[in-house]
Amino acid sequence: MKGLTPEELEALAPETKQAIYDYAKSDSESESDSRTQSQTHNIEPDEYKSEKFDEIINKYELEIKNFYVNNPNNEQSELNAIIFRLKSQNPGVINTALKHSGHLANKPEFRRALCEVLKRPVIDEQTAKLAGSLPFEPQTRKQLALDSAENAGNFPAGLIINLIGDDFAVMEKFLLFVTPENAPLIIRRLPSGKTPSYGVLRHLLSSDDEKLLVPLLSAMKLKFPKAAHDHKNRLYDLELHSSPAVRAWAKQLRN
Repeated sequence: MKGLTPEELEALAPETKQAIYDYAKSDSESESDSRTQSQTHNIEPDEYKSEKFDEIINKYELEIKNFYVNNPNNEQSELNAIIFRLKSQNPGVINTALKHSGHLANKPEFRRALCEVLKRPVIDEQTAKLAGSLPFEPQTRKQLALDSAENAGNFPAGLIINLIGDDFAVMEKFLLFVTPENAPLIIRRLPSGKTPSYGVLRHLLSSDDEKLLVPLLSAMKLKFPKAAHDHKNRLYDLELHSSPAVRAWAKQLRN
C-alpha cells in the first residue's frame, strides 16, 4: 500500500485495508463502469467516489493518528507519511494531513513539502486556511513565505495576511506578485518610515487599477513621501487618471 510505512500498515484495521484496496481498484475502472455503478446507487459517479473516499480516509487517518499517539517515538515515520500525503492531488488528503501536522510545522522537510503545495496553480480554500493557521516559528513562516511568494497571485487574502506577518522583506516580495485586489492588504500594513524599493514601487505604480492606486498613493503620501521624487513622471501621468481619487492623491504627491 504505497505511502504507508510497515508500522502504519500494521496499525490499520483489516476492514480499512480492504476498503482502501477496493477503492483503488474501483478508481481504476473505466468511465462507463463508473456510470453503471452510479446508476445502481442513484448518485453521480464523482459524488459517489468522493463520499466513499471521504469515509475511507477519515477512518484510515483516525487509526494512523491513534497509532502515533500510542507510539510517540515514530516521529520521523509520521513526518514521512505526512509529506507523502502532501504530494497528493486530492485536497481532502492534503487537508487531513495538515490537520495532524501542527507539531511538525517547523520541520524543514515539512516546510518544503508545504511550499510545493502552495506553488500549485489552484489552492483549495480549506488548504489555505489550514496552512495559514499552523503554529510556525517566525523564521519558518518567513522562509515559507519567501519560497512561495512567486505564486502569491493565486493566494486567497487570508493566507497572504497569515504569511506576511509584519516582516517588511516578505511584504516587499509579495507586492511583486499579488493581484491588484490583494495588494492593498499589504500596502496598509507597511510600516511608516520604511520605503519599498524603487522596483517594487515602479511595479505597483504601473497599474491603472484604482483599487490598488488609491491605497498606494495615500500610503506614499503618509508613510514614505520622499519616494515620490523618484516616480514624478508616473505621478504626472496619474494626474490624468479617470479616477478623481487617483488624480487627487497624485497631485498631492507632486506638490
